[in-house]
Amino acid sequence: MGKKMGRPPLPKGQAKGVQIGVRFNRDDDKAIKRAIADSGHTKVDWVRNAALTQARNPPPWVKSKWKMEELDEKRVQFKLTAANFWVEGVGKFLVRRNPRGELAIEICVFKLPNPNEIVETRYWLGQQAADKIELNPNPELAEFRLVG
Repeated sequence: MGKKMGRPPLPKGQAKGVQIGVRFNRDDDKAIKRAIADSGHTKVDWVRNAALTQARNPPPWVKSKWKMEELDEKRVQFKLTAANFWVEGVGKFLVRRNPRGELAIEICVFKLPNPNEIVETRYWLGQQAADKIELNPNPELAEFRLVG
């Protein structure tokens, strides 16, 4: 029998790489394709970079009295303070849930400094801030309020 064709085998335990299959629904696929086209990356590189970003910079997972469905995409009036830092405004909650039932809560704020520029800023909430989320007494401004 003749020689085998193809790449020679690697030593045991030294596989070339790992493949992960991912399936998206049609709406998500459309949004992802638009983001990939805008980025200039290939689909493989874009998905790989997104996965590595999440793996290297995971969000803070918190327990909350609020459910994901109650907060996600809802407006929030906020004032966040820390040592040498404060910011306030109105933004929108973006919320994810993990299999343990914990939430990753961020506040997303868009600013339009000029007609040709949009600045998006996101603030991740830790447990102390998540515990301070409440219904806003002025729901016309935003459904929720956070002062922390």
